[in-house]
Amino acid sequence: MSRRRIAASGLAIAVLAGCGEKGSDNQGQEVTAFADAMSTIEVVEPVGTGVGWVNVEELRAAPGSDREALEGAATALGPGGDDFLVEARPGLRGLGFDPGLADQILSLNGSYTFGVRVDGVPARSLASELGDPARSTGEWDLYDLAGFGTSPDAPLGEFTSSTGAYVAVSENSVAFARSDQNRSNLFEVQSPASQADALAFAADCLGDVSAARVLPHNFNYLPKLGPKFAALGVRPLDGERVEEVMCGISESADEMEKYVSELESRLAPDAVEPTTGAPIGDVIEAVSVDTVERDGYYAARAEITLADDEPPGFVFRSFNRGSLVTFFGFQDPTSGVEISGSP
Repeated sequence: MSRRRIAASGLAIAVLAGCGEKGSDNQGQEVTAFADAMSTIEVVEPVGTGVGWVNVEELRAAPGSDREALEGAATALGPGGDDFLVEARPGLRGLGFDPGLADQILSLNGSYTFGVRVDGVPARSLASELGDPARSTGEWDLYDLAGFGTSPDAPLGEFTSSTGAYVAVSENSVAFARSDQNRSNLFEVQSPASQADALAFAADCLGDVSAARVLPHNFNYLPKLGPKFAALGVRPLDGERVEEVMCGISESADEMEKYVSELESRLAPDAVEPTTGAPIGDVIEAVSVDTVERDGYYAARAEITLADDEPPGFVFRSFNRGSLVTFFGFQDPTSGVEISGSP
């Protein structure tokens, strides 16, 4: 296990590069595909919503890629959002719309998914199933199919639940959301998520990834527990080892140092994954811990190589089952011990 400290580069989005491609900002700095994707959705500061992203095109083309790999990465979209590449996919395919053939999928999420946008799939066949739009704005037709938090009528509601209550359709994209505001945030952008300082720093910390999720700590199993933001990612698949990354982001250098120490201890081979009981050495083949800092943000970062039998998405599953915060020094959700504050 190794440690090193680096300073993240500045990040400001200028234009959207093609899906899976790296662009550059107006100062020539490299911009990751995840940061590019975030430039197309709205997140207002202070950031209180999580963002998920899957580069479906890249994962689909990866050497040795299979259904398990795509479904593991889909967990980045959040509970309910992952269904668009898992349980809901066959039903949506029957309506002429296959999310598994997308270029990319973005989500707004927390403890569950608020909305999903699927890009790169012809959408007019699905639109024909939805009836007449309530209204149109620019290239998007808007469909108000159910009330907030309720499911539209079958067949769409059968596959999307309440995430399909508010739908927007363009030529090659569809946004599904639980509310009108969630839907609007998926394609009407005045404050791009990529320009929120915390999210820009998170994208820098993750680097080149094919799937990513960033969440504020109010969505942890105990609110406000652990680092202020968690940034999680699956690195591009190469047909060999699966590499993933987790960043615990804080505004305190002292907290960052504590988180680094905890990561080194709790991701050691002889440690135990607290919610599954599995030895970490059976799940993780290797881990490198370092720090990243810039403009008042600090991150403890673990770059992980998974064991052969562990499918992609370990970092996303760790958040969903409550074990992620234990890697940063907090009690696991099965203990019954309520805690707060820093380690």
